[in-house]
Amino acid sequence: MKRFQTKKHIFNFIIALCLAVAISLCSCPAFDVLATDGEDYEEETEELSDEERAAQERKANIKITCMGKNYPETGSDAIVVMDAATGQVLFDKDAYSRHYPASITKLMTAYLAVTMGDLDSTVTMSYDAVWDTPRDSSHIALDVDEQLSLRDALYATLLVSANEAAYAVAEHIGGSLPEFVELMNNTAAGFGCKDTHFANASGLHDDNHYTTAYDMALIVRGALKNDTFREFTSTKFHEIAPTNKNDESRPLWQDNKLIMEDYDVYYEACEGGKTGYTDEAQNTLATWAKKGDRELICIVLYSDVFSNKYKDTTGLYDYFFDYYSYAQPFKDYTFDGEMVTLASDTLCKYYDCNNAGYMHLEIDKNMKRLLPTSIDKKLLKYDFTPSTDRVDDDIIGTLTCTYNDAPVAEQPVYFSGFVKSNDEEAVEEAKENETINPAYGVTKKKNHTVLFIIIGVLVLSVLALTLRYFYVQKVMRDRRRRRRR
Repeated sequence: MKRFQTKKHIFNFIIALCLAVAISLCSCPAFDVLATDGEDYEEETEELSDEERAAQERKANIKITCMGKNYPETGSDAIVVMDAATGQVLFDKDAYSRHYPASITKLMTAYLAVTMGDLDSTVTMSYDAVWDTPRDSSHIALDVDEQLSLRDALYATLLVSANEAAYAVAEHIGGSLPEFVELMNNTAAGFGCKDTHFANASGLHDDNHYTTAYDMALIVRGALKNDTFREFTSTKFHEIAPTNKNDESRPLWQDNKLIMEDYDVYYEACEGGKTGYTDEAQNTLATWAKKGDRELICIVLYSDVFSNKYKDTTGLYDYFFDYYSYAQPFKDYTFDGEMVTLASDTLCKYYDCNNAGYMHLEIDKNMKRLLPTSIDKKLLKYDFTPSTDRVDDDIIGTLTCTYNDAPVAEQPVYFSGFVKSNDEEAVEEAKENETINPAYGVTKKKNHTVLFIIIGVLVLSVLALTLRYFYVQKVMRDRRRRRRR
């Protein structure tokens, strides 16, 4: 009993001690300070608007795809870095989502002008070109009926982003703005764009005027094949001589600061580009840069901080120029028997036949792609996807290569040696060329059928004789039993 009371006293003492410690801590000045700091923080924090909160959530959920893992941080919403030579996407930050392009639209306008127009022809400013262009947007104060060469109009369009000049170029090349816009959309589709729609030649805001970073890179890649386009987009200064409506010359300085030596953001490897801005699009930038045997295209969309469009671009250029080089990811690849069988089965189902030939699968093993210089080849993964969409071109599917789950390259898989076993002429020709697989030959199949019939007959005969033997034996036994009775 005393032992129990002693334990009870000890237990009560421990509880009392814990309560005392808790009370003393709660009354401690340090806790008052923490509580006060928390209250002050709540009072000083400004609540985000719904738009700002949505923007933060959007940025937090943007996915980046890149083979390397130590790429630089970027602040713009949508970015793509593409190899100009092959179209390989090296960096994808929301590159397939629609955004407003703003004035980088003028790259398409310029491309159509240099490929379809006479640079020495005369452009006459229409009333619509002058007065349908907002006066608070970029312009060089061209007047109605003012005349200048297409060359000068293009320099005004590209160097200082003159919107009325872009409008006039569109009318001069297309006959009217709507007809020129149709040319723009058709050309974009021809370049492979799937999420681009132009509504004007300048990039001034229109809800129905949009593109993606990836599509814009396709447009630039296509345009760069024209040397005149390259010349215009790399020009740093041009002066328009006096015109019939203006007694003074107009000096035009390049607005893309990456190619201007006097600016801190100057990037020596940059060869050309175009800037853009509207309230809806925010800052946009399309550029291309070259070092050695590598030329890269970088598209930046919706950069809500002005400096980010340059910082993101140059940081990514440095990263890929420093750490990537050309390699042959398919050089050592071979198709295993399982893949050949899969391809053969796919064709057999397509043609409703059997394959009587020696099936072969082929790819371009010399295909080059940019890969990290410190690549671990064990991380290269290949996936063969059979398809009959291009059978008439002797293509049985695609082989895709990825590295660190990022796409490297995709190429068609060609087949040969497939012979339809229900096509007797083809089988006979394959026999003559010794390219037939005996296991699937029509003749062999017929011989096998006859052989199976003979074996079947023999088995049935043996079975019948056996049954007859046992039947006869049973009858004889029955007779002997009856005699004994």
